[in-house]
Amino acid sequence: MKNDGKVTVVEVLAGACGFVTLVKAYRTSAGEAVIQLESDCDSVAALNTDAMSPITVRDLLKTDRSGNRILDEVAKVVQHPSCPVGIAIIKAGEVALGLNVPARVRIEFKDDSEEA
Repeated sequence: MKNDGKVTVVEVLAGACGFVTLVKAYRTSAGEAVIQLESDCDSVAALNTDAMSPITVRDLLKTDRSGNRILDEVAKVVQHPSCPVGIAIIKAGEVALGLNVPARVRIEFKDDSEEA
């Protein structure tokens, strides 16, 4: 698929596993994008991005997690349910298609002595 030359890149630092993943989303038309992944994680590297491509606006805005084809494809190969790569794919797709702005997403554990 031809892309329009713009790429959205998201770096995922997954946490305790220590793996780093780059999610690249290329807009191919007004409502579609393709995803490429580079990862230290063998499971993520094995992810079949062709089965997700093209990602459409509908795929990105589907709020029901069951039946979301992006998250379903990730769940086929990534055995850890809290792996953030699936959400990173969705976020990259949103930005690539102009549905969202690039903004930092964080999950931080606070020390018991810190106030929430």
